[in-house]
Amino acid sequence: MLPPAQGTNANLQDIIAFESTGKRPPHTDDQLDMYANLAYAAPGLKRSEIPRYYKDATFGVKPGDVESTESPRDDVTIVRDDLGVPHMYGATRTGAMFGAGYAAAEDRLFFMDALRHAGRAELSTFAGGSNAAMDASVWAETPYNEADLREQYDRAPSAYGRRGVLIQTDTQNYVAGINRFIAEACVNQSRLPGEYDLIDPSQNICLPVTSGRSRTSSPRPRWWPASSARAAAASWPTP
Repeated sequence: MLPPAQGTNANLQDIIAFESTGKRPPHTDDQLDMYANLAYAAPGLKRSEIPRYYKDATFGVKPGDVESTESPRDDVTIVRDDLGVPHMYGATRTGAMFGAGYAAAEDRLFFMDALRHAGRAELSTFAGGSNAAMDASVWAETPYNEADLREQYDRAPSAYGRRGVLIQTDTQNYVAGINRFIAEACVNQSRLPGEYDLIDPSQNICLPVTSGRSRTSSPRPRWWPASSARAAAASWPTP
């Protein structure tokens, strides 16, 4: 299954414009047609015909196909092609991982945040009570508290040796990229996903963290690395 495009976060005004006029944000569905038409090309698809149905996935962006360039940190440059797909150019591995985290948050922050809550069995408090059954099933199958999750992450070097250290380093830089985008988007909230305002403005990632039902003074936009058991749930906020 492939996404229909690679657009960045749609803010609230983008969503309102779509609901009122049908105008979609840039790169919302501009890869859809090529993949949809693939269904009519088989059987009998020839190798020479593949470029009609699949985006070129070779590394790098041709000069004539560059749509935008940004450098969220000195050691990485993110180049987006004419379909909005980000290509990370890191001077180092740490720079590349930081850029990957930054671009992921720039494109999919709300989706990542929803998975983060789902992985902690807290989706119902984030997106509504209809998710309570899912939260119950997650908690029944993986009843880890925050200390358990942290221990799994901290044990990576002893469990996997050099690979474990690399996993931790990559994850730390990836999460640092996420946090950099969140910090910038909290200053310019037109870069935030509009879904936060639609489901519940109190869930806005720029607001202080909720502890129980009271607000704490610690800021929400800080994530710490996920445990290996819940890598699919992105990363958790700093305790």
